[in-house]
Amino acid sequence: MNKEKTFVYFMLFITMVVIPMALFYLMLTGRMNNLSPKLVGAIEIYLAMVCGMLLLMIVNWFIKI
Repeated sequence: MNKEKTFVYFMLFITMVVIPMALFYLMLTGRMNNLSPKLVGAIEIYLAMVCGMLLLMIVNWFIKI
């Protein structure tokens, strides 16, 4: 596997798994209670984008099978 493809998969993993899990952890532990509405909206948009991208990846995976 070439270096560019490895880097793309690494960045995809960080974007789709690590950051949302960190956000969920902070939400569950109550460390994000005093956020402004703009920050809450930005986090919700980011999580919706991640869910949409995961859905597209799963659909693409099923189409290739």
